[in-house]
Amino acid sequence: MARRSADRFLQYHVAVRTTHRHGRLLTLRVVWRGLFEFKPDQVRRLSEFGLIPFFGKGVQIHHHVPNYPSRIVFWHLSLSVSWLIRELRQLGYGGG
Repeated sequence: MARRSADRFLQYHVAVRTTHRHGRLLTLRVVWRGLFEFKPDQVRRLSEFGLIPFFGKGVQIHHHVPNYPSRIVFWHLSLSVSWLIRELRQLGYGGG
């Protein structure tokens, strides 16, 4: 489940992968910001996020990782990201 999208100056790469050391990880690679990795139990909830209608929607990750910014949103240029949130929830991220 890798998607590429642009948000003005930042480019994101999102993937869910399984490692032997950490198990399942949601990986969000952000150009100029670094790499954010989440285990399923670190994501409290996922929500649809959008500032400007018809510009695109984002998925906000509500998490409890102290070293990460409190607001992490990755953007997808579409009218809805509910399908992506649904897929991530099926993989154990963000509860219900």
